[in-house]
Amino acid sequence: MIKLVGEGHVLIKEFQTEEEGLDYMRKNKDDLMWYYSYYELVVPGEKTIWAVSDTLISDAEFRKQVDAKIAEKRDNNTLPEEG
Repeated sequence: MIKLVGEGHVLIKEFQTEEEGLDYMRKNKDDLMWYYSYYELVVPGEKTIWAVSDTLISDAEFRKQVDAKIAEKRDNNTLPEEG
C-alpha cells in the first residue's frame, strides 16, 4: 500500500498504485499546499525524501488542528496581513 504522507507524520491517503497517488496529488495540489508545507508518496522499499514518523495521525485530525490554530490567531488578531 502506497501512502501519501504530509509533514512527515500525517497520513493523508492510501493508494494501490503510485500512479493513483500521483494523479491524486495533481488533482488536489491547491488543497494539499494550503495545509502542508511538504508531502510525498511513501512507497514500500523506497527511501523517503523527508523523515517519516512511525506513528501517523489522520488528515482530518491534522486539518482540525491547523484550522483551530488559524481561528485562535484570528481571534487574537495575530494573523499576518495578506500581501
